[in-house]
Amino acid sequence: MLTALLIAIIGVEYLGLAATFGILKATKFSLLASLLLFGLMASRNGFGKLLSFTQVRLILALTVMSIASVMYAIVKTYVLDTVITQIGYFIMLANVYWLVDSGKKIQVFYTFMAGYLCYLVVLNYDMFFQAVRVGYFKAGYFLGDGNDFAWALVTFLPLTIVLYRGTSNFLLRMTWL
Repeated sequence: MLTALLIAIIGVEYLGLAATFGILKATKFSLLASLLLFGLMASRNGFGKLLSFTQVRLILALTVMSIASVMYAIVKTYVLDTVITQIGYFIMLANVYWLVDSGKKIQVFYTFMAGYLCYLVVLNYDMFFQAVRVGYFKAGYFLGDGNDFAWALVTFLPLTIVLYRGTSNFLLRMTWL
């Protein structure tokens, strides 16, 4: 149930549904649901195991340095926006760590992520063949830029296929056999 809520939050963000359905934006669905999941899972699991990972500690160090940089910033609102974004990244990282914790859940998670990206490819198919590739993709606010959208496609879809295949043979993974 909680993993399904996490997948729904990511779907709302990736697909840009808050821009389409005003109720999601007005109620701040993604923010409130993420904070609810974070609070619930933090109270259940604590932070000990999560903080044992170097990547998590590095993200926290970056966030703390960003908070400290507010004192030296010329335009303090820019730094504050960055800090809030980084805190959101940490919350999402923790939620995924706590909720996607078995092989079956990983497979379900990657299936939905691949589905979201494939849907976005179909939705933006006409953009791929334009002579001038300047424009905004129909997607979540962070995937609207062509570079970000391309990065999501070239990293996530092959990773999904590799995980589904489960083979360690590099050639088979790269040829999808």
